[in-house]
Amino acid sequence: MALTAAVTLAVAGSFTWVVSDTTASSARISPASGLPTDDPCAVVSDRTLASMDGEAERWSTSTYSNSCIWNVTMAENDDVRLSLSRHVPLSSSDAALREEREPQGLDVPADADELFALTVESASDASNVQQGEVTDTWDRPLRFGDEGSLVLTNIQIGGGRDSHLQRVNLVVREGRLVSEFLFQLSDSTEIDLDEAEDLLADVAADAFG
Repeated sequence: MALTAAVTLAVAGSFTWVVSDTTASSARISPASGLPTDDPCAVVSDRTLASMDGEAERWSTSTYSNSCIWNVTMAENDDVRLSLSRHVPLSSSDAALREEREPQGLDVPADADELFALTVESASDASNVQQGEVTDTWDRPLRFGDEGSLVLTNIQIGGGRDSHLQRVNLVVREGRLVSEFLFQLSDSTEIDLDEAEDLLADVAADAFG
């Protein structure tokens, strides 16, 4: 499968913004201070991807963020989309512009601490569920970077009691940088926080050491 660039990267349950994107040459983008300039799809090692029968699907880049999506196998679920989004806070001028253009009440983080807190909050926010409703959510701190949090969310789809998804978000702050891994599992599998942490162990080791 050819790796393609995307204008936007929209993933349910992921706090994200895009100020400017590229579909051709990332050289035209001037990354903000603290945002890594390496290929986000190279964060997960070839060895880890091979163990997950995975491959990169597409990437996205902007002034304040960059992202990658892989197709992987997790918890006996084929064709799981695992995403990584890396963000730094907007500059004060861009934050003010964002607030002017968006609906009243939009939270625009002023610094990395606020960005981390808002990303963790967004992981279990019912407003980020495109279909269905949040029925349960669990979280725990993890020792990655300056601070880390793992969030597991149960989402009931439609009216069926047995029809549900589970969403897992791992959010880590390193200085000004906030990174988020995200994946969803279908109703054929149900995991707990320990299992969610185990599923992301190799990925997290690659990304955060």
